[in-house]
Amino acid sequence: TRLVVGSADVYKRQVLYVTKDTYEPVFIAVEQRDGSRSEITITRYQTGLKLADSVFVFDKKQYPTAEVIDLR
Repeated sequence: TRLVVGSADVYKRQVLYVTKDTYEPVFIAVEQRDGSRSEITITRYQTGLKLADSVFVFDKKQYPTAEVIDLR
C-alpha cells in the first residue's frame, strides 16, 4: 500500500509505503522538483516509548547560525 502526499514548493512528490496487513511503514520516497530523489528504508522501529517533550524541541542555542522557518 502506498500513500502519496502533496507538498510545498520544494517537493514534487512524497510516497509512504506501508505493509498491507499492519500498516507499518517500510519505505519512504521523496522526489524534489529539481529531479533529485531521497529514499529511506525502514528496517525497524519501536512503539510505545515514553519520550520527554524536550526530545522534539529544536534548541536554537545549540545551532545559532541555523535559519528556523516555522510554517505553522
